[in-house]
Amino acid sequence: MIADDLAFYATILGKEIISSEWCTWCKLSKSGWTHAGHHLGECWTLDAMQELRQELALGNLNDADNMKVYTELPLFDSVPIEKHIVPVLHLLIGVGNNLLESLLEWIYEQIEKLTHHEVVHRNAVIHAGAQYHFFSKRL
Repeated sequence: MIADDLAFYATILGKEIISSEWCTWCKLSKSGWTHAGHHLGECWTLDAMQELRQELALGNLNDADNMKVYTELPLFDSVPIEKHIVPVLHLLIGVGNNLLESLLEWIYEQIEKLTHHEVVHRNAVIHAGAQYHFFSKRL
């Protein structure tokens, strides 16, 4: 088994460029797996990835198929894809970030009653402050 973050999986499977658009474990695109209750996609296997790469090399794929292709050879292919697991902490961080974002949006809309223009400018100030602190620590 391999347990690491999604960027690591993308790297070892040879799909860094398209990692945010296609599922690591199945053949669904982002539009297919981002909705709650979506249907399960066909699972990737190392053999299926190799067959797709061979078809690409032979020029037998159209542009839509090319978007699914893993762009590079995998760094190692001894661990089946179904043995790649996501650490629970990464999922919880994502859920926590989504909850915080939803709470802040609710506060802006229901309590502070900010206009869209005010929200955009507030976010710009927060972003500028974060960049300032990031770069000032590097100097």
